[in-house]
Amino acid sequence: MPVLNGLDLLRSLPHPPHVIITTAYSEYALLGYELAVTDYLLKPFAFERFLKAVNRVVAHHAGPPAPTPPPAPVEPAALFLKSGKHIRQFQLATLTHLEGWGNYVRLHVQGQRPVLVHETLTAVLALLPAQRFVRIHKSYVVALDKIDRLAANAVHLGGVALPVGNTYKQALHQDFAKRMPPNEG
Repeated sequence: MPVLNGLDLLRSLPHPPHVIITTAYSEYALLGYELAVTDYLLKPFAFERFLKAVNRVVAHHAGPPAPTPPPAPVEPAALFLKSGKHIRQFQLATLTHLEGWGNYVRLHVQGQRPVLVHETLTAVLALLPAQRFVRIHKSYVVALDKIDRLAANAVHLGGVALPVGNTYKQALHQDFAKRMPPNEG
């Protein structure tokens, strides 16, 4: 360059770009370090060495790697709970509701008689996917997809009406409002 050399030009820039210096003169290495160049290649250099320097610039422009999103939690298909002297499997898709009885829970399963398990309602609720089951009363948890009708103080599942406790009413109605299709009118 007729008026100034590349290092002078680099020195004059307020926001210098990423630079790879390629030269046959080793005496400019210290100056390159002071100017914070990305890399300094002394001729002759191998293509692999040049590629490494270019990849360093590309990596810097790409920024840090995007964090990998955590895998979606796998929803269980069934629960295993102790009933009497046996451990039984209960398919979540067949559960309609759960009824707390102190340290026991009565599981209501479609097409079957209720089954009593030795566990608290809170403990069983913790095992259930929150997007599919909701507590509606201190003694009841229902499967959201089994609800036929929601009234002011009750939830109807088939021919069964379950009370909705005052503590759970607002959260239940808000959850249902989120699931409703938008009103087009």
